[in-house]
Amino acid sequence: SGCSPGVGRLPWEQEAARSNRATRTNKAVFAAEKPQGLFLCGFIKIEEREKSMDRIYIDFFRKLLEESASLSQYVDSLYAGSEYTQEDLNHIFGVLNREGLLVCSYADNRAWVHSITFLGKHFFDTDNHNLPRLAELIDKSDEIEKKFHAVGFGATAVDTIHDIQDFQDWLQEINLELRSIYDQTKDHFIWETMNCINKPMNGWNDRKIFAEIKGKLSAIRRNIAKFYPEEIGSSDSTLEERKTEMLEKKPKIFISHSSKDVAYVAQIVNLLDGMGLNQTQIFCSSLPGYGIPIDTNIFDYLRNQFLEYDLHVFFIHSENYYRSPISLNEMGAAWALRNTVTSLLLPGFGFSQMTGVVNNQSIAIKLDGDLSELQDKLNQLYDKVVLEFDLTKKADIIWQQKRDSFLKEIQNISNEQQNKL
Repeated sequence: SGCSPGVGRLPWEQEAARSNRATRTNKAVFAAEKPQGLFLCGFIKIEEREKSMDRIYIDFFRKLLEESASLSQYVDSLYAGSEYTQEDLNHIFGVLNREGLLVCSYADNRAWVHSITFLGKHFFDTDNHNLPRLAELIDKSDEIEKKFHAVGFGATAVDTIHDIQDFQDWLQEINLELRSIYDQTKDHFIWETMNCINKPMNGWNDRKIFAEIKGKLSAIRRNIAKFYPEEIGSSDSTLEERKTEMLEKKPKIFISHSSKDVAYVAQIVNLLDGMGLNQTQIFCSSLPGYGIPIDTNIFDYLRNQFLEYDLHVFFIHSENYYRSPISLNEMGAAWALRNTVTSLLLPGFGFSQMTGVVNNQSIAIKLDGDLSELQDKLNQLYDKVVLEFDLTKKADIIWQQKRDSFLKEIQNISNEQQNKL
C-alpha cells in the first residue's frame, strides 16, 4: 500500500550510541527519537542545514540528484551493490520520502523511487527565489501571530487580530494561493483549509480560529511538495502539461466498500443521485448500473478507474471493510495516488477502529453520530460535490429533505440489523 517501513537506528548510529560519544551534533537527526520535519523549516543556507542534518544523508541525497537523469537505474544499482544494506536503503529512502524530497513506495522488501519532488530539486538552493509563494506566506505565520492585541479592559478584554490590515492582506493572499491549488488538484484538505480561513472572526474567537488556520497551514507546509509536484529528470512531460492532463480528467466518485454492506451503500448512492450525480459519475461495484461491465477483467477495470479519472474516493468503514483484501488494496491505491477521499463510518463502527493509511487521524463522517454535527458534515460534503462536478445547487429545503431522508434510511437499516442479532 506504499507504507514506509518502521524507522529505527542505522548501523552507524548504533555504533555511535555504543561508543557513548559526548556530542550528538553530527548524528542523524532522523533517528526514531528525533522530531520530524526539520527539512521543511525553509530554504535556509546549506551550511546551516548541515548543522542539523547528518553528513551521510546530505551526501546520499546530493548523489541522488546527480543521478536523477537515470534515477530508477541508479536506485537499482544501490540495492544490487554492497555499499549499503537493503535495510539501510529502506530507512534512508523512507526518511527522504517522509520529508517530501522524493516520492517512493515499498514492495518486495525494498523502496521504489518514482521521482524527486519540487522541494527536493531545490533543496540545495542558497536563496529563496525558487520557494513557492504559499510556503513563503506560511513561513510568516509566527510573525503575523505577533499582531494579536488586547481589546477591552479587565475581564472583558479579548485578544484580537481580525482588525489588523496586515493580517487580512496575509490571509487573503494565502486564500488566493490555496484557491489556485484547489482548482488544479481538487484536494480535500486544501478545501477544508479555505473554509477555515473564511470563518468569521469576532474578537472572542480570533485565537481559536487563528490556531486552527495555523495548524492546517503547517500541515500543508510540511507536505508542500505534494502541491508542487515537479519531477527531476522528466523529459516527456512538463509541469504545465501535467496540470493540463489533471484538469482534463473527469471527476468521478469511487465507492470503496465491502459487498456485505450493500444495504448502506445503496443509500449512499441514492444520496449522491439526490445531489445531482448520474451513474456515469459514480462507481460502485455492488450496484447494477454503477459497477463493472460484463466480460471485463475486474482488476484491469479497477486500475483504470484510478488512472483515467480524477477520483474522489468514498471509504465506507466497517468491520466488513477491514476483512476485505480488495477494499484494503483500494485504500492503498487511493493513498499512493493522493486521491481526494471522504471516510464514512457505518453505524456501530468507531473512530478508534480506523486503521491503515486512512486512519483515525483522518476527518470522517460517523453515520450514527450527533445529528446536528452529522447534518453539518453532510452539508459540507454536498457543497464539495457541487463544486467538484460543477452541479447546479438545489434549494436548501430540497437538499435538506434528501439529507434527512438519507439519515432516516441509515437508521432504519441499523435498527433492522440490530434486531437480527
